[in-house]
Amino acid sequence: MTFYPLEFTGVKLYQPKDQPFGFFGWQGIIPSKAGKMASIMTDLMLEKLVTTEEVFARLDPVRMGQVIEPAMRAAAVRIYTKVGVEYFPFLYYSSTDDVREFAREEILRRGKALLVDVISEFRERVKDCFDIKHMIVTNSIKNKLLVVNMFQTVGAKEFVFIERSGAYFGFLFGVVQAVVFYFADIWWLLPLFGFFVGYATNWVALKVIFEPIEPISLGPLGTLQGLFLKRQPEVSLEFAKLSATSFLNAESMWEEILYGAYSDRFWALFDAKFDAFFDKEIVGGGYRKTVMACAFGGKGVLELKAATSKALADELYSSLCYGNEHLDAALGLEETMAERLAALPPKDFEGVLHPVFQEDEIKLIAVGGLLGMGVGFLQTLMYI
Repeated sequence: MTFYPLEFTGVKLYQPKDQPFGFFGWQGIIPSKAGKMASIMTDLMLEKLVTTEEVFARLDPVRMGQVIEPAMRAAAVRIYTKVGVEYFPFLYYSSTDDVREFAREEILRRGKALLVDVISEFRERVKDCFDIKHMIVTNSIKNKLLVVNMFQTVGAKEFVFIERSGAYFGFLFGVVQAVVFYFADIWWLLPLFGFFVGYATNWVALKVIFEPIEPISLGPLGTLQGLFLKRQPEVSLEFAKLSATSFLNAESMWEEILYGAYSDRFWALFDAKFDAFFDKEIVGGGYRKTVMACAFGGKGVLELKAATSKALADELYSSLCYGNEHLDAALGLEETMAERLAALPPKDFEGVLHPVFQEDEIKLIAVGGLLGMGVGFLQTLMYI
């Protein structure tokens, strides 16, 4: 019930926002709050682990241009063909192979210079052009299974403890229940104790996982600390790896930058850079400007500019994604997050992960109580 079903199952006449329950139906607690949990996690991550500016400061635009050159070379062929056929058909079809190769190389050289300039400007204005929170929240809502897998992996040992503690604590509480019921044969005691056992079992299990926050020495008996917090180095590695591969990867970043919440700002930056590039490199000054004006007219030059800009923009995403492996390595998010999570004081470490699902602990506890009550009613029916 914590993880599944991923989507609301039942008669969906009404389901409160970010809540697992509805009118005759249920959605896993974590899937129902995937977006909200992602939002909280992102805020805490940016506050305590790493900033967007710091991450993208590691991006070397020149090196990025070198890495994606093979993709840009293929894009240059397509751009040359598309623009050439539409605006220079005579020159395009009458040109020799050497001339075409020279034209494509020029497009590649100048296009790469433009892209390096765009990436450099983007890096300086990353907070204006890239909404990392929107990216993570959107991906979490679209891919609830990734969120579920993340929690199941990071908290695998704690969930095993919850399962086993249900048997241990349930047995101890059950002994007390049996003794009381032996001396007070009242039917409603079984459902009442069932609720108490289910509620107390989950409550104790969750307390043991997260408390105490700071380690308490027990001398020869060892150290007392929340089970989850004891595994801080291990959890840090798992959390960082899953975050980097599932939500903070290069492909997701480029998709958010080019098509996400602030994409209009990125394309405004791109257009400004392209306009300056076109006026200088394509139109130029002096006789070149005169020739262009005579050949195309003022309107024609603007149409050529628009067509070239669109052709470049259409190729941008696939070209940038060619360097995804390089970008992931260059940004080093997994290593940075793992190192800084592991180095956090226990209180801060608990504050990064626990609040993500803290508000739903009462639901987990209450569900345990209700299920225990249901078992108590079944016991009553069997006894009768």
